Amino acid sequence: MLQQRLFNDILKKHKTQAEALKSVGDLLNLSRSNAYRRMTSDVALKPTEIAALARHYKVSLDGLVSKKANQFPFEYFAPPVKNNEKDIVDRVQVSIGEMEGLREIKDLYMYFMSAEIPFPFYTILPEIFYFKFLQWNRLQKVSKKAIAIDFENMTNRFIVALRKLNSLYRQTSSTIIINNNTFSLLLGQIRYSHDIGQLNNQNLRVLINKIYELLDIIYDRAKKQPNIKGKTNNFDLYYNPIPNANNYHIALFEDNPNLNCAYLAYDAPSFIKSHDETIVNRVITQFNNLKSLSQKISGINEITRRMLFARYKHQVQRLERELLPVPNVNI
Repeated sequence: MLQQRLFNDILKKHKTQAEALKSVGDLLNLSRSNAYRRMTSDVALKPTEIAALARHYKVSLDGLVSKKANQFPFEYFAPPVKNNEKDIVDRVQVSIGEMEGLREIKDLYMYFMSAEIPFPFYTILPEIFYFKFLQWNRLQKVSKKAIAIDFENMTNRFIVALRKLNSLYRQTSSTIIINNNTFSLLLGQIRYSHDIGQLNNQNLRVLINKIYELLDIIYDRAKKQPNIKGKTNNFDLYYNPIPNANNYHIALFEDNPNLNCAYLAYDAPSFIKSHDETIVNRVITQFNNLKSLSQKISGINEITRRMLFARYKHQVQRLERELLPVPNVNI
């Protein structure tokens, strides 16, 4: 049983059971008796509690479950919900650890089809990731009080960590499918954040400028013919006009078929990571069906690519006109 194996590993990290109980109780905000009931499996751990213990004690859930090569573990990860520097750096470090682990496996290839901007693109510019992180955390909070978003609060530790994560994504070969509504959710969240007072005009201007910059970066990379063996531009970008309601991140390993996995990612760093073979095969089939109905816009398809990115820029310009004051012009 996963819970018992997890606690067996935790007990090995403490001198006594009493010490382990106190540590677990403090970490999960439980009384000694409630911590003991979980340790003896009288009470099942919640997914968030499993994730918190695994992160704190640096225990691999995959390692606990995958005792045989033909087993496919299932993991739920929930991020912290505080809005401070440690949380956002920790969130990036978790993703770095996942990517470094995946990249140790030969012939890694990743596939992204998303109802919004695929996660690798969020890592390109710190301001956009920072904004999204605060949105993810706000959605998990009970308090309705708006927390001001100020990009001057970004720390160097966060920026350096995000650059490393982006570098790992850029070195990984991938296929990405986008659609007409790829930027719609982000723009809607920006509008909402402005309306409730999270974004003043100064920070709103910074964010909008960064979205224009992101569009230019993606467009410029997509213009280059993909080179799977290179590290600068090794992704294929596809366009499908039909809005996609799913967020799937798939990682495939040619030499290790039993390690295929699907990331069912939502608009949050909370996600379900599944190695279940049935789910993986179903997701791959859906991805390939969508890809077959899509147009490749990386490399040579300049006309479709130009039209799509012009549409994105018009969406951003519309938001800009609605929310930012028009500067006075002296005649």
